[in-house]
Amino acid sequence: MTGGCEPLTDFLAAYEAEHGEITDDEVRAAGRRAPGAGYRRPGPARRARVGAAWPRSCLMFVLDAGAFVAIERGDRDVVALVKRERLADRAPVTNGGVVAQVWRGGRGRQAPVA
Repeated sequence: MTGGCEPLTDFLAAYEAEHGEITDDEVRAAGRRAPGAGYRRPGPARRARVGAAWPRSCLMFVLDAGAFVAIERGDRDVVALVKRERLADRAPVTNGGVVAQVWRGGRGRQAPVA
């Protein structure tokens, strides 16, 4: 895994050391557990209206505040999603507003991933 995400790679290693390795089956199933989980590509009718094939390369994995809270609580499904992206050599992204939501201020009160 490359791409300058050593802290994320370190987090995944520490998580797996504490909670057990996330298996390949869990990584493959990540995002398919609940209806609406993950991104759904537009159907054929929508793709025809926009006039182009849907390029896979433009998809990004964006972490919202709920994902950070789930990771903080040790939610194995969300960590499997993060691992899936790292194995594909893609870095999850977020924005400052999300960081502000999960940051709790003070020493030792923020999410471990913050």
